[in-house]
Amino acid sequence: ELAQSRALELLQEDLDKFSPTFMIQPPKMMNVKHDIYRLIDRITVSIANYYQVSAEGGETGVTLWAIIDELQQEGKLSFQGAAHLKHALSIAAELRMSTYLHNQ
Repeated sequence: ELAQSRALELLQEDLDKFSPTFMIQPPKMMNVKHDIYRLIDRITVSIANYYQVSAEGGETGVTLWAIIDELQQEGKLSFQGAAHLKHALSIAAELRMSTYLHNQ
């Protein structure tokens, strides 16, 4: 299907754009939003787009956590998969908030 094919193309573009490079490049300051948070955000959205899942009937302002819940409820993610994705998202969000607070 066209929507699934496009979702996979966008995921590949996002993986190329946001993949962490800290394992292959010398140490440097990280942009938490770009280097950590955005990758998890894009993966979650791509999975939802692939399965044509939108939480809360497509309302604006829906959280990534709600999207993950919807993916689990529809059987697209296992309980454990959803828990791992939420955990990664929570760590990324915490790092992002800590960085914002530190830089104020």
